[in-house]
Amino acid sequence: MQMPTAAISAVLRLRSIATWLAEMQVWITILAGPILLFGERFPSPLVLLALAAILLPWVARLISRGRLFRPTPLDLPVLAMFLMVPLGLYASVDLELSLPLVGQLLVGASLFYGLANETKPKVHPGWLAFLFVFGAAGLTLIESQRPDWPCGPSTAKVKGFSLQILSAGMTLSDEILQPSPYNRAP
Repeated sequence: MQMPTAAISAVLRLRSIATWLAEMQVWITILAGPILLFGERFPSPLVLLALAAILLPWVARLISRGRLFRPTPLDLPVLAMFLMVPLGLYASVDLELSLPLVGQLLVGASLFYGLANETKPKVHPGWLAFLFVFGAAGLTLIESQRPDWPCGPSTAKVKGFSLQILSAGMTLSDEILQPSPYNRAP
């Protein structure tokens, strides 16, 4: 018994949409990530919508490719971090301060796996390192020039996050520009 052509075309259309959504994971994360990072400044429905938007490419990749992500050497450490989230939330004194860190972990993992799952990298890694370093340096410079920003968890989180991006970008640029002999393939 054969499937009707309308059903076959619907399945193919769903797969093509899912493939497109999976390829847009980095851009979706860039757009929805700030809402999760600064969730206390946005209404709850918008934060939930951003969470759904970040999770949507994972489901789309499962539909289009049959897997959630391409295997990487960091799969086990990332899994361990996500497994420790419930324990950390249970031990937390103030959940309002802990939940944004879960969002930061989710945004970081989504960005990492979005870049790892790129089938055709659109940007040379050297440019990516350049953007990381100078983007974070610019954000840090702006933060240092704005002493009138209100103090609070959001401001401290922005400063800490930009310094994390800066250090990650500098590490990435060092690895790209001066590769370690230990990382080369034989």
